[in-house]
Amino acid sequence: MVIEATPVGAEAWRRHIQDIGEHSLLPLADLWYMGANIPGKQRELLSYFSVREYMDRCEDSARNGYEGFVLR
Repeated sequence: MVIEATPVGAEAWRRHIQDIGEHSLLPLADLWYMGANIPGKQRELLSYFSVREYMDRCEDSARNGYEGFVLR
């Protein structure tokens, strides 16, 4: 089985991660988890900070038929 994020699901996740980052000082930092170590890369948060919230979101997606994903 293959599971792949839909374009809409991937963009929603990216926006969610960016919203989290905007409520912190991380966008002001010159650090690898903002993509600063890759010349020309757009600076954006690359990590998720809450394991519990991440698991909750995964479980919600599974309960909703893996919303935001295509399963093949």
